[in-house]
Amino acid sequence: MPPDKTAQLLHCYGITLAELTPARSEDEAVSAFQAVAGPGGTEVIVGVADDRMFGSLVVFGLAGVATEVLADHAARLTPLTDTDADHLIHSIRSAPLLLGHRGSPGADLGALRDLLLRVSQLADDLPEVTELDLNPVIARPDGAFVVDARIKVRPYQPQDPFLRKLR
Repeated sequence: MPPDKTAQLLHCYGITLAELTPARSEDEAVSAFQAVAGPGGTEVIVGVADDRMFGSLVVFGLAGVATEVLADHAARLTPLTDTDADHLIHSIRSAPLLLGHRGSPGADLGALRDLLLRVSQLADDLPEVTELDLNPVIARPDGAFVVDARIKVRPYQPQDPFLRKLR
């Protein structure tokens, strides 16, 4: 989806993008956010992936280079409950970074939970959304801030995975 339509759709679910000047890369976006809001925070990713067998999955994990190298992420089926969202946050190996590590303040876990629940609701309401990528989300003690977003949509075609097909 175009960036303006992506922002409008997210806004309908109470998800706002951090007000920044357009950046060319993820690193530039994070730098621009930190220039406005101050340094600190942990970069995480929140997303939706479409599984042909089970439906939409909400994905959560560490963002940035670490997500590519460590593949530290977890997923749950929609719709999420409060408990599911909390388990998702605590299930990644890097969860101690969000809880406060070596004297650094912990992230606002309530804001992360709320973001996960809103993304889950969006994915559950709109099966046309086959991919959603909020990356990075800066998790800080004062909230969770979505810096960049991408959404991919396709026409929805319900499928029964147990229905046999002739080829």
